[in-house]
Amino acid sequence: MPSTLTIPAGATSATFDVATTRVAVTTDIAITAQAGGVTQTASLRLRIDPAGLRPSTNYTIGFSGLRDNRAAVSTYSESGFTVSAVSPEWVGITTFGNPGPFLQFSASGGTVTGEVRISSGGAPFWFRSFDVYSSVTRIPYVVEGSLSAEPAFTQLEVLGNTFGNFVRVSSRTPDLPVDAVLIRLSNPAPTTFSGTNPMGIDNIVLNR
Repeated sequence: MPSTLTIPAGATSATFDVATTRVAVTTDIAITAQAGGVTQTASLRLRIDPAGLRPSTNYTIGFSGLRDNRAAVSTYSESGFTVSAVSPEWVGITTFGNPGPFLQFSASGGTVTGEVRISSGGAPFWFRSFDVYSSVTRIPYVVEGSLSAEPAFTQLEVLGNTFGNFVRVSSRTPDLPVDAVLIRLSNPAPTTFSGTNPMGIDNIVLNR
């Protein structure tokens, strides 16, 4: 950036060039200007250029680091990725999975929406698939991917009752890079009995 900028008499603005370089993660740059004892600051966001990105390695988040059965999980890290429980309370189940452990939440008395967010410290990655499970109900789901805080894709569907088994959900846009993925599961309370319905995810497959 130029160190000084002259605004002609009678004008209220002027333009200048900012030379940037390619960034590996979305980066916000503060631009500060001073004149007449007044300081103003603005922000410039440098976005990831998806055109130059290529995946090289496959990763599967299988929650193998979970050790305590039914312990609450707010964040979980594996292979440089972080899975954050957005809502409601998710717990780690070590006695079941595809294979175990896996992340689970439950619903009783009404539909509960479970959300998890996957990120990699702002670095881009590719979402491939995840395994989802429900005990006795269908599984409405939404997967949203974004890059530099801009929407990249949305995938939604209602899966049939898996009867206590896991089923794999594959990305319909596996070639789109993202830096955040939100998985949202709608868990309706069971109508055939008065208990709770567990629902969960396992084996999140990503490229980076």
